[in-house]
Amino acid sequence: MGRRIGITGGIGAGKSVVSRLLRLRGYKVYDCDTEAKRLMEGDEKLSEGLRGILGDRAYIDGKLDRGYIAERIFNDSEIREAVNGCVHKAVRKDFLKFAEGSGGDVFVESAILATGGFLPLVDEVWLVDAPEELRIARVERRNGMTREKVMERIETQRGEFQMLPVEKTRRIENTDEASLLNETSALLASSDRL
Repeated sequence: MGRRIGITGGIGAGKSVVSRLLRLRGYKVYDCDTEAKRLMEGDEKLSEGLRGILGDRAYIDGKLDRGYIAERIFNDSEIREAVNGCVHKAVRKDFLKFAEGSGGDVFVESAILATGGFLPLVDEVWLVDAPEELRIARVERRNGMTREKVMERIETQRGEFQMLPVEKTRRIENTDEASLLNETSALLASSDRL
């Protein structure tokens, strides 16, 4: 059986680039953001749970009302925690099904591996990082966000990465000088397990 490896990092660090490189090499990578969206609309048990928390207004004609949900969770921390708990549980269960019988290494990409409850499910964590100014510039270019908005995101994410277990976390530096391909290849080839 292969390893289960979590890929994480803050906004603009490059975790999605690492995931794309892995997919190009034939590895299975589970993207938590994409799969959470799919499950919120396609998983009946999760839909029922969300309706129980948010009411029937959470869905319009079977489609998630993202604006309504965003308004509810940003204005009420109890609702936010309940929704996150419900969604994270469904995503973890779906990831385990995805990883089952993979035979080789399988990856899970999430900015919130720790708070999403994934740390007990992975053997290793790859933390993708880059200098803050470089991250800010990347996100400004890519998303058109203002510097202030990017900084808000960076600040809200800081605590997440402090929760990662040192003994099973490996760092990938994603600077313009460093080659993500080389760093990823080196981690894949590493024979010493954490």
